[in-house]
Amino acid sequence: MTDTPSLTFAFLQSRPEAAARVIEELDPVDAAALLETVPVRLAAPVVSHMAIWSATRIISHVGDDQAAGIIRQMVYQDASSLLRLLDPERLKALLDSLPRRLARDFRRSLDYPDKVVGAWMDQSIPGFALDASVEDGMKFLRQRGEGVLGHLFIVDQRRRFAGVVSVARLLRAPANTQLQQLLELGMRPLSNRALLASVVEAEEWDQHLVLPVAGRRGNVLGGLTRQALRRGLEAQAGISFPRSTDSLMLQLFTSYFVVLAGLLRVTLQPARPHTSSET
Repeated sequence: MTDTPSLTFAFLQSRPEAAARVIEELDPVDAAALLETVPVRLAAPVVSHMAIWSATRIISHVGDDQAAGIIRQMVYQDASSLLRLLDPERLKALLDSLPRRLARDFRRSLDYPDKVVGAWMDQSIPGFALDASVEDGMKFLRQRGEGVLGHLFIVDQRRRFAGVVSVARLLRAPANTQLQQLLELGMRPLSNRALLASVVEAEEWDQHLVLPVAGRRGNVLGGLTRQALRRGLEAQAGISFPRSTDSLMLQLFTSYFVVLAGLLRVTLQPARPHTSSET
């Protein structure tokens, strides 16, 4: 297998959004051949930045092990939206390659109709108990890394939504402070059965990047981010927002990747068995 040049790795790592726009311009098979040679820690952010339709077409041609690795490294709601558009056979193969708990969460998301909030919520966002400490909350935020939330969801003993605690307040409070002492009221959770179109105008979006999602009994199931809301609306409309590739750098990298991906496609293509005809 031909090694992907270090220039490619550097570009993917430093400019994942720009790299996504470039790779989207490639033939899906060529783009998949390129991603096959890239470490999943670099490939996942790039795929997350792609338009949902482009990401799905490309991942459809990536091998199961590499594709599953990319899915594991992606932001949850980005991975969920991608899986939703795969054909059933490909979807089953990828879910079977994922850790059991993660695959279970994805299957729950996929059980929802794609027009409702539950289909696009991030189930990896937990609800913290009222008596949990500031230290508990900060530990979660450090582990989560990319996509840090602006606040934590707080729940009562029955897992019903009780309020939020902002990261700003966490940073100012002593580590052993209970979260109930910092509780902020006023935010209303979204229903997991609400139509996406019905929550677009929720006034909470003016101040928050992610809103809690609750089930029929008020129990917190996860959160809906602005990005996931946009992706869900895109998927329903069957469109993606246009992306510009008119900068000189992107044009140069597009040309470079076209050549590189073509070479990789030829290199990775299985050799045809030699046959001889009898005379």
